[in-house]
Amino acid sequence: MKATMKVAFATISGLLLFSSMNLAAEATSSTSGSNMKWKETAARPKSESFNTKVHISSISTLKAKVCPHCLMEKAYFRKIWHHINVSACPYHGCLLIDKCLNCGKSITWQIANILKCNCGFAHKLAESNIASIECIMLSTLVYQKVGLITKRPIELNNFFIDAELSEFDDTFFLLASFVGELRSRSQFTRLKASINEIASIQTRVMDILINWPMGFHQFLNEIRTKSDEDNVERMLSSFGNFYIQLKRDRRNNFLFLAKEFINYLFINKSSFCAQISPESLINLRY
Repeated sequence: MKATMKVAFATISGLLLFSSMNLAAEATSSTSGSNMKWKETAARPKSESFNTKVHISSISTLKAKVCPHCLMEKAYFRKIWHHINVSACPYHGCLLIDKCLNCGKSITWQIANILKCNCGFAHKLAESNIASIECIMLSTLVYQKVGLITKRPIELNNFFIDAELSEFDDTFFLLASFVGELRSRSQFTRLKASINEIASIQTRVMDILINWPMGFHQFLNEIRTKSDEDNVERMLSSFGNFYIQLKRDRRNNFLFLAKEFINYLFINKSSFCAQISPESLINLRY
């Protein structure tokens, strides 16, 4: 098999370098007119202000989600809530809300005032559910990567802590696409996806990352299909589309996953067909 995994990281393309506006200076009036101005400039971001590289596909431009506790403290929309991996509030330990507690309608940028539903209910008065530890850790990690929180989640592998947000997003959503059976990360932002559904997928992916590498190895065990593995290519094909995604990775976006995938193959080589030699696995490194 020809080499498919290279050692050097390549420059990640298809990214947007968002402008260096101050995230703290986001306050808007709760009046309809002022909020319409905010809606026009921030609801569908083209140059969002995260001070780091972020995929535009990682930004929710249709749906909105808010933390009632944050709104109660200060009534303005935090731009970090745009990021689809922020489903919990690191400060209050609660899930963000994406629907009106009074009428049940989704919170979207199609309404005049994002802080208040058309039915008249103020979202700061809504009750919120307690978020899972995994979702809180994920949101904390995103906050940390954009400079809003300096605390480092020491429970995670250094790659997940130190990687740029865009690089982390690539890794996270590849795993999420299998855990949650998602075709694309845009499904996280579709109107039909509730915050609870999103949080459930995020919790499962974070469980893999928190328990790295054994959590990842268990993930590979679950997606692997048993088949005739009389050569390396067939053995790799037993991992289906996951292996295909790694094989097609020409920019090394998934290099970290690919390295651990190879380690998994070495550790578990005895469970594969005897015709697969250690030498054939070594060749995958280059």
